[in-house]
Amino acid sequence: MYTVPEIKDLLRGHSEDAQRWLTTSQMGWALTRERNELTNERDERDGKPVARQLAPMISKFIREQCEMQDFENMENDRRQILEEAAELDNIWGVWEAEAEPISDAAGWLQQASLNKGDLRHHVEARVQHQEQR
Repeated sequence: MYTVPEIKDLLRGHSEDAQRWLTTSQMGWALTRERNELTNERDERDGKPVARQLAPMISKFIREQCEMQDFENMENDRRQILEEAAELDNIWGVWEAEAEPISDAAGWLQQASLNKGDLRHHVEARVQHQEQR
């Protein structure tokens, strides 16, 4: 396990060829219940489950990586990582046949951010800054 300073050094040293990703939860697609999660009493009474899935951009990235790779001529470590990522996407990803059409964005409820590392915190701060102008 890396410490925060070690991670910062790693990111600084590989800025050209490294990609930085938020977690699926920070992107607004929590896989587990969050402390500040909004609930609908009627849905809970009716036993409707909360939709949980990987953030669409993460699924897209995993699928693109798997399509581009030649698994037979790949290093074992990289192959294992891609196989595990594909399994994660198979479990938590949404496929076209499962996707529900979004017809009314007004039905979506905004959740407050959990902390400063959450993307929603940065979006909220940016919106507040723009509104103050």
